[in-house]
Amino acid sequence: TINQPNTSENSFEENKYIGMNISLENIREIKLPEGFTPISAWSSDSIRFLALKGSNLYIIDTRNNNATTFVTTLPTTANQYFAWSWDDTKIYYYGMRDEERFNNREVNKVDIATGDIVRNFPISFNGIENFAQAKKPTDLVVYTNPDTKDLVARERDGTNETVLMKEAHFIPIFLTPDRSKVFFKSTGFCPIYQINTCPETSGQFPGSITSLNPEGTLFLSDNRASDDGLSIRESDLLITTADGSKIWELTDTPNHLEMGPKFLPSGTSLTFTGESFGDATSKLFI
Repeated sequence: TINQPNTSENSFEENKYIGMNISLENIREIKLPEGFTPISAWSSDSIRFLALKGSNLYIIDTRNNNATTFVTTLPTTANQYFAWSWDDTKIYYYGMRDEERFNNREVNKVDIATGDIVRNFPISFNGIENFAQAKKPTDLVVYTNPDTKDLVARERDGTNETVLMKEAHFIPIFLTPDRSKVFFKSTGFCPIYQINTCPETSGQFPGSITSLNPEGTLFLSDNRASDDGLSIRESDLLITTADGSKIWELTDTPNHLEMGPKFLPSGTSLTFTGESFGDATSKLFI
């Protein structure tokens, strides 16, 4: 019931993925005013997303002709890994304390209504999203301990910390919506607190996994490749079942780079950034 994509060289608009309610037939670009850099971090209703202009943080509303709303000015221009809180009232991000100390980074929280910033949450960047989405103090969050580099699970209020893997470092992690399982590329799905005894998955997970769908059944990734470790010469989008047993190529575009795919919170659409060779401008598509 799933068709392989059209591999025409012309543009990714012609590549189609049919099945699981996802289609790349109707791609549209989210256009922003000059100087704005889009961030693929979306509100729970899949309508608003974030953008930066220098160190200024904005919310973009796709319902209102991509209207921009200023939120706050961040302390520095080096900021990454943004995530909305589960109730869409706060934004968490990973940033530097000051421009002069590159390695001195921390997780901070922005109150959308006031623009106030609360600094230095005791988690690392790979746990920002599941921390931001935790509703209750007892909800489990998973992240790398910034000091020990161990992968740990604890309740959101900081209690009952358990080491899941020693010296895991800052690997990408994904928590299933019910918070009963955690995924990272080296071991597949494993129940929380039993991750060290989880058997190896027989599936394959190519490329850099960037997103887990709301049902916890599909992963998105890109297969970016580089000859010198710096410039990217190719990058297409892939979708993989959570057990790694099935892989589909969403795009096959020699003249375009598609990167950082992410399921929107609705689960019915995906977003990604794209570039064309000869044009380093990053554009946001949905």
